[in-house]
Amino acid sequence: MNKYFELTGKVAVVTGASSGLGASAAVAYAEAGAKVAVLARRLEKLEITKKKIEKAGGTAIAIRCDCKIFL
Repeated sequence: MNKYFELTGKVAVVTGASSGLGASAAVAYAEAGAKVAVLARRLEKLEITKKKIEKAGGTAIAIRCDCKIFL
């Protein structure tokens, strides 16, 4: 592991983690040692990301949410 990307003892919250860059970021944070909260609208897809993290030995929680931006 890269010593400059050590997240043991930290918590990462990743929105949009059901697919694409969000899912990849969530897995990377977990691989760096963080406990990860994955958030998105599609809970069934979040569960896939959560299982990838847990299979790699990480800790994750999947939370369904809809983050809207108000302009």
